[in-house]
Amino acid sequence: MYFDYMMRPMSVLQFDVTGKAMSETVVTIDGNMLPLDAGSFLFDRFESGKRHLKVFRADVGSRNLLESSEESSFPAARIGAGSVALTLGRRDAAHLAIATLREGRIVKRFSLDASSVESIAATPEGNRLYYSDHGQVWSIPTKDENAKPSHVTEGDSIAIDPAGKYLYVKRMQNGQRELVRMPLAGGQVETLSIPPQYTISDDELSPAAADASGRILFEVDSADSWYERVSVIDTSRKTFNVMTTGFSGDVWGPGWEGDGRIAAVGARLDSTLWRYKPVRPGQR
Repeated sequence: MYFDYMMRPMSVLQFDVTGKAMSETVVTIDGNMLPLDAGSFLFDRFESGKRHLKVFRADVGSRNLLESSEESSFPAARIGAGSVALTLGRRDAAHLAIATLREGRIVKRFSLDASSVESIAATPEGNRLYYSDHGQVWSIPTKDENAKPSHVTEGDSIAIDPAGKYLYVKRMQNGQRELVRMPLAGGQVETLSIPPQYTISDDELSPAAADASGRILFEVDSADSWYERVSVIDTSRKTFNVMTTGFSGDVWGPGWEGDGRIAAVGARLDSTLWRYKPVRPGQR
């Protein structure tokens, strides 16, 4: 009888756009990670049967984001400098909310059902939220108490650049995964092309995947690598690049930090194979 045993030790990786000068912070992450300011991160952790969003800083440690005991989890997205949109409550009865980063105070609750929401993005000024649900992208104003969601486009995950110009959408079209960007003010949708030897992964875009200059981060799969790697499209220069970080494992959820560096989740692969066979009495 044979069986295998596998673990995926995770950490937060930080590196520059060349994939060099990488640092690694070992921290227990149960899902996603979102870079915040000054080397801090937002991630979720499963504790005592409940999910809680945590704020982590290397020189301080981690703390619960919310001051309340309510469950909180990804998807989540940064809103401006001081707030975050998040998923609140048990996953089967979740709804969206907005909380302050510093105090962990919930300042807005949305009544819409978020139990199947896959991705969240917010405009920089925080006046509108976008979210994907069952392959469809919707938007809702944050100030109007009686506002209803409006349909935007098809898509599985989304990101908005800090300049508030474009919505980036990952979606399936004709059996192929594609990445597009569309002007938030309205206009032509542009499909961002990648070389045919690469495939866009099915992981969600980080809400911090796009920067103000038009560079978009995402993971790709390819026949020459067991692991998923980070790639970047520079839409202004029309270039595509796969980063070589030297990390031995999958690199997931890459997002831009405020200083222009990149933060992502690194998942190593630790696996062993065991063989058991019958042993007769008295036999070693």
